[in-house]
Amino acid sequence: MAIKRRMNGEERKQAIKEAARREFSMKGYYGASMRDIARAAQISESLIYQHFTNKEELYKEAYFYLDDQVDALCEFLGSLEPSTETLVKIIYSLSLMILTEVPGHSDDQKIFERLLTYSLLENADFAQATFHKYETDLLPIWNACYEKAYEAGDLHEQLVFPGNKLWFTHHLAMAIRILHMAGVKLFNYAGDESSLIDSMVTYVLRGTGLTDEAVKKYAHSEALNNLLNEIFGPKEPTEKNIRFLRY
Repeated sequence: MAIKRRMNGEERKQAIKEAARREFSMKGYYGASMRDIARAAQISESLIYQHFTNKEELYKEAYFYLDDQVDALCEFLGSLEPSTETLVKIIYSLSLMILTEVPGHSDDQKIFERLLTYSLLENADFAQATFHKYETDLLPIWNACYEKAYEAGDLHEQLVFPGNKLWFTHHLAMAIRILHMAGVKLFNYAGDESSLIDSMVTYVLRGTGLTDEAVKKYAHSEALNNLLNEIFGPKEPTEKNIRFLRY
C-alpha cells in the first residue's frame, strides 16, 4: 500500500488557495466558510490559520491566479505594433477569451466568471482587481492602436471616448457570457455559435468606428480564431476550441 507523501508548507498553502477558489466560486465570499475550505483542501481548519490570518486575506490571495491569463493576453498584444490590425486583434481576442473555451484553461474560466458574478453582488474586491488590471495593462495598448487606426484613416469621426469603447467591448461579451451560464437555451440567435461570435465581433468593430473597408481588410475570422492558441500556448488549432464555454 502506497503511503501518501506529506505536503510541505508551500504545497499546503497552494492547496488551500485552490480549494478556496472553488468554494468562493460556488458559494460566494459570505457563503463559503473556513471550515468548508478546510474540508475541500482535506486539512484541518486550524492549519489554514497557519497560512492565512482570516478569510478576507485568503480571499484576496485566492483570486490572483487570474493574473496569468490577463498577463498573457496583455503580453501578446503588447508585443504587436500598434495598428488597426492590432486593434481588431484586441477585440477578437478579448471576446474569445470571455466567450469561448481557452485551450487548457476552461476550469479556471468557470471559476473566474462565478467569482466575478458573486463579487458584483457582495464583496467587490475581486471585480475591482480584475477591472483595474484591464485598465492599467490593456487600456494603454488599446489607446495606442486607436490613435494609429485614426491616423491611417480606418476610423470614422468619433463621438464616444476611445477608452469607453474598450469597456463597451468587454461588457457586451460579458453580458452574452452571463446569459449562457445557465447552460440552457434562453432565446434564439440565428446561426450557430461560431457565427454568433463572428457577428458580435463585427457588431463591435463597427461600433468602435472602423470603416467598412477596414473591417473587410482585417477581420478574417479564419485567421483570428487561432488567436487563443497563440496567446495561451502551443496547441493544434481545431474547430473544437472555438465554442462557448460550457458547464
